[in-house]
Amino acid sequence: MAVSELNSYIKRQLQFDPILSQLRVVGEISNFKLHSSGHIYFTLKDETSKIQCVMFRSDAENLDYMPADGEKTEISGRVSVYEREGKYQIYVTSMTEVGKGELFKAFNLLKDRLDKEGYFLKSNEIPRFPAKVGLITSPTSAAVRDMITVMTRRNPYVEIQIYPVHVQGEMAKFEIASAIDYFNDNPVDTIIVSRGGGSIEELWAFNELMVAEAIYASKIPVISGVGHETDFTISDFVSDKRAATPSEAAEMAVSDMSVYYDHLSLQKSRLIQSVSNEIQSKKILLERSNKKKLCQLISRDISTEKSQLEWSGTRLRNAMEFLTMSYGNHLEKLALRLDGASPLSTLNRGYAVVQKDHKTITSVDDVQVTDSIDIILKNGIIKTEVISKERKTHNE
Repeated sequence: MAVSELNSYIKRQLQFDPILSQLRVVGEISNFKLHSSGHIYFTLKDETSKIQCVMFRSDAENLDYMPADGEKTEISGRVSVYEREGKYQIYVTSMTEVGKGELFKAFNLLKDRLDKEGYFLKSNEIPRFPAKVGLITSPTSAAVRDMITVMTRRNPYVEIQIYPVHVQGEMAKFEIASAIDYFNDNPVDTIIVSRGGGSIEELWAFNELMVAEAIYASKIPVISGVGHETDFTISDFVSDKRAATPSEAAEMAVSDMSVYYDHLSLQKSRLIQSVSNEIQSKKILLERSNKKKLCQLISRDISTEKSQLEWSGTRLRNAMEFLTMSYGNHLEKLALRLDGASPLSTLNRGYAVVQKDHKTITSVDDVQVTDSIDIILKNGIIKTEVISKERKTHNE
């Protein structure tokens, strides 16, 4: 029997099952996605299990409300197999809103509590020209290099200090809160707390009371760049500024120096033109004067001042060129240091990080045969299984 024949057989069995062909299921919505085609994809879950669901556009158009993550719903439909992938899912024909899910309720309860206690009134001014920016995020996230690129492009002299943390899971809230405390003890000008988008479960570390209290207590201004434009977390409300995306957080933290360079250049041109116009005006008045001697004396003074001005201008240009060269050399050194210290640099050189359950493995004693482990490379993760292990002796 071919694989396709097996999947087709299983599909037929499910279709003729009297329960699975017409059932109603209650659960909480997660990973909700409205596709551009009009189809709806989501996960339905309870405390211990979950199942994938799809609702085609023809049925979705009959909904009288728009479902969302965290909501509890009762769905009607049938269980079948998606033959190409060989996975079963519920094909939903109708949905009825039952109530908000437990995480959504917890989110609103904490939000209302912190709002009443004044946590959302925090609004420290974000420095326009920071010398140091503290970035709290996952070092392996797709967003971290984009944020670094945005900040260094806008201000090549800014120093970026990365504090690597988990952004989801049990340890995430402790690491994020500790990172905020660290930057307050080792001051930077601005702190960015960031991660990419995800479900309400994946973003939950940024809805924890511990993280909210750390942000509120921070004497350093905090920018929250968590998720995408439609995602909101408690961290967004407590922070001094909320960015719709991590890249926008980077733009908020660092002003675009090129705008100010252009402004200074314009002011310089206006000043030169103004001085030139003034000199020309005085020159005309002197030419009209009948006091030849006085005109000669004044003309000499003008010539002296002009020479002085040209000399000063030359010194100013030389000084600007020297400063530009010095800052450029300093930036290159900082970039090399940053690249050398970055976990991404280590991965780019061909090394890998081996983890089990999101914890780094440093010894053969950390794993057992048949354990599942993750090998993190520069461009992805390899999931594999331990088939054997061998301890290296000191003599080897």
